[in-house]
Amino acid sequence: MNKVHWCGFLLLGFMAMSLMVSCGKSSDENVDKLFEKMDSDVTGIDFVNTVPENDTLNQFIYHYLYNGNGVAIGDINNDGLNDLYFTGNEQSSRLYLNKGDFKFEDITEKSGTGTKQWISGVTMVDVNNDGWLDIYACSSGPLKGKDSKRNRLFLNQKNETFKEVSAEWGVDNPGNATCATFFDYDNDGDLDFYLGNHADQFFSNINTPFTRTLNMTEFSQQHFYRNDGNKFTDVSEKAGVVRMGYCLSAAAADYNNDGLMDLYVCNDYHVPDCYYINNGDGTFTDKFDEFFKHSSTNSMGSDVADVNNDGWSDLITVDMLSESPRRYMSLMGPKDYDYTMVGIKNGYKHQYMKNNLQMNLGNGHFSDLSYLYGVAKSDWSWSPLLSDFNDDGFVDLFISNGYYRDVTNLDFILYQSRYEQQQKQGLNHEQLLKKLPYEKIQNFFFLNNAGQGFSNRASDVGLEDLSSSTGSAIGDLDGDGRFDLVVCNQGEKPFIYKNVNTSNNYLNVQCRGEKNQNHFGVGCQLIVEDSAGKIRKFEIQPSKGYQSSSEHMVHIGMGAQTELQKLTVVWPNGSSQVLTDVKANQTLTVKSEDANTKFNWVNYNNQGKARYFDDNASKWDFNFVHSEQENPDFKREPLLPHRYTTLGPGMASADVNGDGTIDIFIGAARESSGSSLLLQNNSPDGKLSPSKSQPWKTLDVDVMGAVFFDADGDNDQDLYVAVGGSEFSWPSNKYEHKLYTNDGKGNFTESKGALPGVVSSASSVTSSDFDGDGDLDLFVAGRIMPGNWPALGVRSYLLQNNGGKFKDVTTALAPDLENAGMICSAVFSDYNGDGKPDLILAGEWMPLIFMENTGGKFINKTGDVGDMSLSGWMNSILPVDIDNDGDMDYIVGNKGNNSFIQAKSSSPTKVYWADFDGNGSQDVAMSYSYNGADYPIFTMDEMGKAYPFFINKKFTTYGDFAGKTMDEIFGADVLKQNQLTVNYFSSFVAINNGGKFSMVELPMWAQAGPVFGMTAFDVDGNGFDDIICTGNNYNTRVPHGRDDAIPSFILMNNGGSFEYKSGAQLGIFNQGDGKSLISLPTKGKAVRFVIANNNGPAKGFELQGSGKTASVEFVKAPSLASYAKVTVNGSIKMVNLNQGQGYLSSQAPGVYKTKGVTKIEFYNANGKQI
Repeated sequence: MNKVHWCGFLLLGFMAMSLMVSCGKSSDENVDKLFEKMDSDVTGIDFVNTVPENDTLNQFIYHYLYNGNGVAIGDINNDGLNDLYFTGNEQSSRLYLNKGDFKFEDITEKSGTGTKQWISGVTMVDVNNDGWLDIYACSSGPLKGKDSKRNRLFLNQKNETFKEVSAEWGVDNPGNATCATFFDYDNDGDLDFYLGNHADQFFSNINTPFTRTLNMTEFSQQHFYRNDGNKFTDVSEKAGVVRMGYCLSAAAADYNNDGLMDLYVCNDYHVPDCYYINNGDGTFTDKFDEFFKHSSTNSMGSDVADVNNDGWSDLITVDMLSESPRRYMSLMGPKDYDYTMVGIKNGYKHQYMKNNLQMNLGNGHFSDLSYLYGVAKSDWSWSPLLSDFNDDGFVDLFISNGYYRDVTNLDFILYQSRYEQQQKQGLNHEQLLKKLPYEKIQNFFFLNNAGQGFSNRASDVGLEDLSSSTGSAIGDLDGDGRFDLVVCNQGEKPFIYKNVNTSNNYLNVQCRGEKNQNHFGVGCQLIVEDSAGKIRKFEIQPSKGYQSSSEHMVHIGMGAQTELQKLTVVWPNGSSQVLTDVKANQTLTVKSEDANTKFNWVNYNNQGKARYFDDNASKWDFNFVHSEQENPDFKREPLLPHRYTTLGPGMASADVNGDGTIDIFIGAARESSGSSLLLQNNSPDGKLSPSKSQPWKTLDVDVMGAVFFDADGDNDQDLYVAVGGSEFSWPSNKYEHKLYTNDGKGNFTESKGALPGVVSSASSVTSSDFDGDGDLDLFVAGRIMPGNWPALGVRSYLLQNNGGKFKDVTTALAPDLENAGMICSAVFSDYNGDGKPDLILAGEWMPLIFMENTGGKFINKTGDVGDMSLSGWMNSILPVDIDNDGDMDYIVGNKGNNSFIQAKSSSPTKVYWADFDGNGSQDVAMSYSYNGADYPIFTMDEMGKAYPFFINKKFTTYGDFAGKTMDEIFGADVLKQNQLTVNYFSSFVAINNGGKFSMVELPMWAQAGPVFGMTAFDVDGNGFDDIICTGNNYNTRVPHGRDDAIPSFILMNNGGSFEYKSGAQLGIFNQGDGKSLISLPTKGKAVRFVIANNNGPAKGFELQGSGKTASVEFVKAPSLASYAKVTVNGSIKMVNLNQGQGYLSSQAPGVYKTKGVTKIEFYNANGKQI
């Protein structure tokens, strides 16, 4: 079989192209060493947390046997030096007094802080507001019985001794405690706390509906304790936190900036995480479903910080995804689609085995940008710590990882299952233990690249040790002002790392509460503003990471700045103080008695926000819901990267009944509860109402793109409907497209003889008078060949209008278009300025294709328009003159850079197809690039289901398969038969320079997911078109995770360059599975924007101005207008008027007369003014 050559478009072997100058440090740039490991002979810290393994104490009896220990950092004797407390599992916990210069003395015995039970987590905190740190130790472990699992509270006696008072303070409850997170939840000046336990049954059956009390016992119940001055009261039920779980950490922070501390609880296994919003009345409400789209599967440690310096708290949770191809394939078990969907229906959540970097959108909602920021993979992770370790003004991320035994090793799991079947009685666990693999791995240190993501530079900064590390904490151990790092290890001494950074300035801030009020300022929020107007937020919270607590101090990196322009300290009770011109390189102590001003969180949250839109679709009676049926895409084609039965809906708009207002058509899915719908916009109050004419209701197939146009020359708007999806095997007449003619009054009838039999699983349709004969022609873009992915042969059509009858002229006028590839979006647009509509194509596994209209034929000119050779999974094209220079530029919505599958010019993703197993049918494989070699994306189990004879015969164990390259698995000659490559997933703008284009990547957050719907509108009235965008893809492979992180957003155009603005800031917020997007003018000159979501309700927004609905005139284009020249602020802006733009979106042709527009001229496809 011959290698594919893009159907004559471009030669294979595209040249890589350098695009953007990266911000910050690249992954190969030299960085300064940050840490120096201190020898235990110097520190005197000889503690080792060792867990013996035998037939009565092992992983099979107690699943959390190797979860390790924690450490607390704090000054227990108020001598100005931070001391250390290490918890012990099978040995006593140890307290080390800091003697200065990194020398410590073990004072466990004389201090009375030793333990005789399994201790997991620890927190140093002042529970009685006397100004001295106390110690709360959490107990769990394999032993049965209440007395072996009672938590311990050591009250500081102010003389380097402690008194154990857990019983008299009411906090000695038995359980399986892992963590205690202290904060002032009722703002009364003392510290309350959340106690996280894990269940004592280690299983999770997602076929059982999840409830808050599932399998709950006194050992597994989570607790909340209110501090009443000299004791704690269990208020769990009243506070609303009674539920079972496998809690491994709990992160307290004011996530929504309302002055009240909220709580995020990390649960292991399938048990959902909790996001408890503080109601301010002593209760919490779990609002995870409302504000988060997914979580980690095995949520372990967590931490909170303002990662992107926007003044809002972000959250990191860690899991077990490995970046090593060998370890990934050895440890990643199957995750079945049907099994997962059963869990979702039963109350479980979308969970993915990876770290989650949940970025705060500023309106209560979060988006996981872990892949975009480069922190999704750090192996078996435990303790994440966010802090600015190099003081450059951006927080870095340390993650401890490792597990003493690889208990999820797939070969071991298989061996264990077989062994247990053979040894149902008299099972000897020691024999199993000998089979458990053990591998030390390196901890991760992600250096922040000046806000443009992170790079793992662990070895470069001095963290090259291999270990099995768990709890960790940060604090200044030597009084030099820098945060040092302490890391707990399983089976060896802890790592004590001195921070040796001296390259930048810093500021440390301690908060001291007076009059017995929260002495160490837990929950204080610090807001930093610099001379450039940048705002950063910090919070004092010692409970962070995993089973550990850090110093009660905020460390602020200042870079080259020598002073902070403004520092605002907000206390938990809402009082605040402002300090200005604060000098660098000092430890500043701030006292609550100086806080005399009530802080206004509402004003803080609204600063810098211009709300341009109102979410008021209900006022229009607009309530369309797109509904999908479950379709077994992955059963028919098990190795698809995502589903192809969930690509819609599309939308189109036009004045269908001649009343002067624009109506809207929205497509539906096959067998959905709601059919495709035409909504008429003819009410004086702007309400939409369903048309009486809906002949498309009988369609039994997914409706994709649609376009209103005058097909038969009778001066009204007819409707072409393109259908697609992959529900039906190919070939099938179900994929026959439809043309509906209009009687001029908005009544439609199917025209059965007008089309030449267009049968294709298509995507978009676009119209233009491409032959200049005075009527509108069509291009219909083929999307996929159902059941034959990814082989080409997908049929597209160029349809010439001959008096209302359409002729297929693809072969005659544009043979390259017949099998052009998997096209997602197409648009007629004059890219070379000759007045004729050319054709631009975007799709999967394709570069952006430019087809020039030569006056009779379309010729592929992609190779002549500049270096546009990079290929991607491009979803949408929007023609926009972004710089008002009189030519068309193109915004291209791509896959984005925030998903499991990544593609760059240096590390491409590939797809191959051939008959791998020799059974006469096509097989598929995909690969990704790692360290210069191609490795399989799909696991051995996934490929074994698709072609079991080949995989299972060649590889008898997971270990044999793990780490193998594609050439080693399949053979290079087989892979060369058919393959496609993608090397660019970034959304971008193709800037026109006289018919030659350059690709410029859109801002970082615009890469947070796949971009689909787009439309242009000058939102801020500066004369330049801004770009309103929506996206996401909820229908990816379950193990890879949904692409659900990109909210609707606006690219604010500053004269040819773009600034990202979240829709959450501007009032046009959609976090659904956004597909098509159009604007919709009304009779009253209001401008509406409609977003159609897949399998969910459509959203509608109205443009606002000066606090009320804006009034903008919409100038309809004359019939056959192809483009307009618009004079705005003295410049000429080109506006494309050919219908079918963005993604499955066809907008009524016309021009909005926004601020600065003084002249509008319309031109036809021959370049003549009309």
